[in-house]
Amino acid sequence: MRRLWSMGWSALVALAMSGPVQAEERAPIAYVGAVATTVFYLPVKVVYAGLGGTVGGLSLLVTGGNPDAFFAVWDAAGGGTYVVTPAMLEGDEEVRFVGP
Repeated sequence: MRRLWSMGWSALVALAMSGPVQAEERAPIAYVGAVATTVFYLPVKVVYAGLGGTVGGLSLLVTGGNPDAFFAVWDAAGGGTYVVTPAMLEGDEEVRFVGP
């Protein structure tokens, strides 16, 4: 998690601005909103994924080493969206807190 925070604001802005639509077509407030949302969303998502890894590891132990049990939990917790983009805020893309 420390590595994610060390990315800095410029990296978060760059990630938020990387969407399928050209930058000129988005409202400037969408970028500000995407960065502000990501600042709060990303730590929550990272903690959720970490807990999913822990629970997945416990399920691996409980099931006697069945990797399918681990990956069932890990795919749900570790997958999904980590950075909110302007397209997500405008409804063009889906925000997936839980993976597929």
